[in-house]
Amino acid sequence: MLRFNNNLSRSLFIFLVLILPVSAQVPTANVRGLVSDPAQATVTGATVVVKSKETGTERNVTTNSAGEYQVANLPPGEYEIKVTRTGFKTQIRTLVLRVGDNLTSDFALEVGQASETVVITGDTPTINTTDFKISGVVNRKQIESLPLNGRNFLQLAMLEPGVNVEATAAPGTSPNNFFRVSIAGASQTMTRISVDGAPINDRITGGTAQNFSQEMVQEFQISTFNYDLSTSVTSVGSINVVSRGGTNELHGSAFIYYRDHNTAAFPGFNRDSRRFEDPALNNPFFARRQMGGSLGGPIKKDNIFWFFSFENNNQDGVFTVTNNHPISSQYDHVAPNPLDAKQSNARFDFKLTD
Repeated sequence: MLRFNNNLSRSLFIFLVLILPVSAQVPTANVRGLVSDPAQATVTGATVVVKSKETGTERNVTTNSAGEYQVANLPPGEYEIKVTRTGFKTQIRTLVLRVGDNLTSDFALEVGQASETVVITGDTPTINTTDFKISGVVNRKQIESLPLNGRNFLQLAMLEPGVNVEATAAPGTSPNNFFRVSIAGASQTMTRISVDGAPINDRITGGTAQNFSQEMVQEFQISTFNYDLSTSVTSVGSINVVSRGGTNELHGSAFIYYRDHNTAAFPGFNRDSRRFEDPALNNPFFARRQMGGSLGGPIKKDNIFWFFSFENNNQDGVFTVTNNHPISSQYDHVAPNPLDAKQSNARFDFKLTD
């Protein structure tokens, strides 16, 4: 259990406030629309309240002289949009926003008392009528459900056309395997990768300089052709990752995965006993044990939230050298390559004022 005294909590909040302005990318979404009456005339001065169903936070705006409203910089999630105006019935619609969304959601009010409520369901899907970018979003359900060898969420970037993901290792710098993402056949070093607005690129190798557990990722946007400039300035495209945060409900998960050599292929091209005199190298042992979990919830309802994840990867693996040449093949070998890596991530969210 983590315990913070008042001084530490106050210092942490002040630190977070100070670093907020330095975020470069925009891991958020926008919603806009037009409010009209039964005669299709615009309704000015209508109150539009956008409320997060997970955290209870609200944004309030008023339609302008053209009957339009816009709410920007909304964290991805499920929202309730409520429109009220004197002389008209209140309308409510539920909307799911993904990272990078810039959606249009119009309302046609009905004459009546504001105390009467109309809940809009099965309406025409909201669409993006302002951007011409080509991008896609990998959501939390896909991250949880699709199988991943090694539990690195960046592998799922291949779901978007024109994206290639390459697994590689970084000997001498990190024991972890990491993934490099190429967009439209360009070099991996040209792909911009950010988490909650902060870039995590490894500018030398083209991968990431910081690892995040699959448990910590809420969703991520892959911008390819005609990409959204708010996700970064780059010559190719970008990956915009949003981490998971706490909500008003306590929620968590735990996992254990195990894999060994009985379900894996031999890591060389053949089993040549003359080449590998050590029997252990002709039948190398491999085992991967991954376990961990996540937990999040409120510190103060509708105001302060926390989320924490932990993952341990203990692996007994091998490293193969195969030269495929009559002279140098005598140096072929399979060497042990163990891994014991632990990673943890934490996120705190809070609302200062309305």
